[in-house]
Amino acid sequence: MGSVRVRLASLGAAARGRWYPQGTRRRREYRLAALALMALCVLGPLAAVAWILLARPSFASSVLALALGAALPFGALVAFGLLDRIRPGRAPWWKVLGALLLCTPAAAVGVVALLVGRGGTRLERGTVLWAEVPNDEDGGRTSKVRPVVVVGDAGDFVEARWVTSQDKSRRHDYVELTVADQRASGLDGVGHSTWLSTETRTLPRAALREPVGRMPAELLARRPR
Repeated sequence: MGSVRVRLASLGAAARGRWYPQGTRRRREYRLAALALMALCVLGPLAAVAWILLARPSFASSVLALALGAALPFGALVAFGLLDRIRPGRAPWWKVLGALLLCTPAAAVGVVALLVGRGGTRLERGTVLWAEVPNDEDGGRTSKVRPVVVVGDAGDFVEARWVTSQDKSRRHDYVELTVADQRASGLDGVGHSTWLSTETRTLPRAALREPVGRMPAELLARRPR
């Protein structure tokens, strides 16, 4: 690996225009290839961070995106060093292409793992679990952990209806859940009726807590009286 480190150091020097491999005849091409690899090492992690900020994925997806965004370009850099060790200073663009191709299978495995992982954790409609739900009273600046019922799973986000213990008997956008209804859904109950909202709220997967049960289809389809 010592020789590879020397090659990588030489690559950085070539990108800065301070050194070129001995015997190369196309110094400009070698420098451009070095700059392209260095740019990928910067743009890859930045693209992963931008996607995380815009899409707000789950923690596991964020870690995987950062790993791919950094591992692919830096892996290509190491692969370039290995190829350049075999044939120093020759065919730089072919070495860049070969380095990326060598690292692509690892990236493909990561993408497949992401897709399989998302599919394996998909929540079914009617799943009851605890989740951190923003409060409407202060515009969502604070939140409270309360039971929710999943009505749709989009992968990084879920659509859910929330349960509240406050009396909503005079509201026409809540469904009453008796103590028996709560137990049928996996909830321990609070000794009196609770109310299930008819509206849905989009929650990030990071807001979800442990599942507690499953709400029967007839309860989920019940309309306010």
